[in-house]
Amino acid sequence: MIESSMERRALPREIVNVPALLSFDGIIGVHPCVVRDINAFGACLSAPYYIFASEFDLLFRGLHKKLACRVVWRRATISGVVFVVRRRATKPVDLAPRA
Repeated sequence: MIESSMERRALPREIVNVPALLSFDGIIGVHPCVVRDINAFGACLSAPYYIFASEFDLLFRGLHKKLACRVVWRRATISGVVFVVRRRATKPVDLAPRA
């Protein structure tokens, strides 16, 4: 078998072909896509248009959960993404000495 055609993922993906929504920072509304396959680390998405953003949220219809995604590859309207953990902004620590 040719090296480039071998599966390189540590964890295989499950083919699901389920509808989902994309939410882009700074753009009002959500946009449709199809999650073609998925595992704990990432997914393959198909959208009716080229996804220009490098990061966005993936929302599943009927679930109140969103997954932060970063695009790792693109081919026309299909994108491979990894799930990322976004750190919440924290309050700055007050290091001033107290009297």
